[in-house]
Formats: sequence, C-alpha cells, structure tokens
Amino acid sequence: MSDSPRTVLIAGGAGGLGPTVVRRLLPDYTCVVQYRSDDSWRRLQTEVGAAEQLHGVQADIRDEESVRRA
Repeated sequence: MSDSPRTVLIAGGAGGLGPTVVRRLLPDYTCVVQYRSDDSWRRLQTEVGAAEQLHGVQADIRDEESVRRA
C-alpha cells in the first residue's frame, strides 16, 4: 500500500451490505459512508466498530438538494 491516504465514498454504506463492504475496505482506505438516517449510521458504527478512518455523511441520494448539501 502507498503511503498516501486513500479515501473511498460508499453510497448506501449503512444499508444491508454496508457493514461487509466497510469492514473489507477499512484496513486500506478512509471510508466516507453516505447514510440516510442517524439510526442506520449508529448501527453501522456498532457493527464495524467506530474507527478513526470511518466517517459519515447524511444524504438521500434520491434527492439532488440533499446530495448538494452533503
């Protein structure tokens, strides 16, 4: 792995497959997870463990204005 930090945006990362995807990527990437609700974000953090390289952005990707704000 390179010394430069790598970041990946995971849209819908707090959904059904999210924890599996995030667990796989966390060792090598800073993961920015898009989530819709605070509850789904908390569940993801509980499942994968809060990590320094795990960040969340609340947005509904079906809503253009929500994505712009994020």
